[in-house]
Amino acid sequence: PLTVQPSPRKDGRWTMPFFMAAVNCEVVKRSNALLMNNMDTSDNPPTRKDLEYQEYWVHPTFKEAFGNWFRLVIAATALSNPLSGTPIRKYVLPKPGQGPDDKSMSKGYLLVNAFGESKNGTKVQSSFYFPNDPGYADTARMVVESGLCLALDADKLPIQGGGFFTPSIGM
Repeated sequence: PLTVQPSPRKDGRWTMPFFMAAVNCEVVKRSNALLMNNMDTSDNPPTRKDLEYQEYWVHPTFKEAFGNWFRLVIAATALSNPLSGTPIRKYVLPKPGQGPDDKSMSKGYLLVNAFGESKNGTKVQSSFYFPNDPGYADTARMVVESGLCLALDADKLPIQGGGFFTPSIGM
C-alpha cells in the first residue's frame, strides 16, 4: 500500500510518497508478471508471486518531509482546479520545448538508494548515481540507447515476438 502522508522510519528519518511511485509500482508489477510467465519452472519453481514493492522519498526531518509533501499537495490541487490550473499552465509553467539551459542541466544529478528485505530477513542495499540531469539529459540518453538496442540487437533480446514489455524484461 502506498502511504500518502509523511511517515517516520526506524532510523529517525521521514518518508513521503515519491510523485512517480504509482507509475513505477505498475512497471515493477508488470515486469514481475512477465518474468513469472517466461521462467523455466522445471527445476526451480517461481517464488516471486509474493513480491511487494514500495517507493518513497526519504527526508532527514519531519519538517522537511512535511514541507515537501505540503507543496506537492498544494501544487496538485492548484493544477487540477480549472480556475487556478489554466493560468498556471499558461503563464507560469514552461511551454513545450522550453526546458532548462545547459548550465542548469550540467549541475543536475540523481542518487537512488534502494533497500530490500526478503521474507527470511535477508537485507540488501544498492546505490545508483546518475551524473547528469535526470529530468532531461539522462532520460534522452536512455531513450536513445534503448532505441539502438531494439534496432541493432533485436536478435539478442531475451523475449522474441510482439507485445508490451518493460525495459527490465524486454532488453
